[in-house]
Amino acid sequence: MTSNHAIIHEPDKLQFVIHTEYGEAVQMYEWENGDMAINHTEVPVELEGKGYGTALARYTLEYAEKEGIKIKPYCLFMEEYIHAHAQQYKHLIADDFDPDAMINEQSEEP
Repeated sequence: MTSNHAIIHEPDKLQFVIHTEYGEAVQMYEWENGDMAINHTEVPVELEGKGYGTALARYTLEYAEKEGIKIKPYCLFMEEYIHAHAQQYKHLIADDFDPDAMINEQSEEP
C-alpha cells in the first residue's frame, strides 16, 4: 500500500475505508452490545496481496484500543490477523465473543 492512501473512518456508514483508483478497500463493522463486530473486509481484486487489508485491520484495531472498544472479529481476515498478532491485539477481543458462532453461521448458508 502506498503512503498517499489515507484510511478514513466513516462512522455513519459503519466502516473504515481507503479510496483508491480501483475502488474502495473497506473494513465494515456493526455495533453489538457496545462492541465493534467486524463483519467484512473487502479489497479490490487489483489490490489484493498489496497490504490494504492489513492496513485496514491494523488501523481498526488501533482505533478500538485508543477508544477502549472491545471487538468481535466475525470476519475471517480480521480473525486471522489477530491470531497472527495475538500478543499485540488479543486483549481487544470481547469476553463474550464466540468464534464458533461465525463458523456455524457460514456453514448454514445455501
